[in-house]
Amino acid sequence: MSRDLTSNVKTASLAAAKNIAVLMEADFDSGSINLFGGYGSMTISGRTYTGSADLIHIDPAQETAEVQANNATIQLSGIQSADIAIALGENYQGRPCRLKLAFFDSSNNLIADPVTMFAGRMDVMTVNDDPANPLITMTAENEFIRMMAARHRNRTNEDQQIDYPGDKGLEFVAAMQNKTIFV
Repeated sequence: MSRDLTSNVKTASLAAAKNIAVLMEADFDSGSINLFGGYGSMTISGRTYTGSADLIHIDPAQETAEVQANNATIQLSGIQSADIAIALGENYQGRPCRLKLAFFDSSNNLIADPVTMFAGRMDVMTVNDDPANPLITMTAENEFIRMMAARHRNRTNEDQQIDYPGDKGLEFVAAMQNKTIFV
């Protein structure tokens, strides 16, 4: 599948030795959680990513030639009690989640904007709060799933009143169903 990549990113991705970082962004009511597979912290485009070393395991969505939506599974180990509190206490379902790939030069300078590998919505989060091995596993749905979801709306007066209270544009639609029209 073709992506709009800058020439610098294309060159970096084809190089024999690659200096990359996987970025994860998850947006919660209390703020964003931004992690990367590395040490320390780094800021890219105004977002500060906290290094999680090798604590992130990603089972990414697969790209196919068919038009279909695939999920991604992200596993965080060695998590803190604050992370568990967010996972258990906040309404996360349907909130944005992204996985990106950042390329760096030999001096660890960002080559160009990170490439989005997956964009979706958080769906299911399970927490294993075992003190010996705390683990959060999150499944995220691809954005395409939302586009394919059936819309449960009708062209009725009652439905019209939800969005436009007092509008009379569909007031007589139900009465017209059984009317005989003489020409």
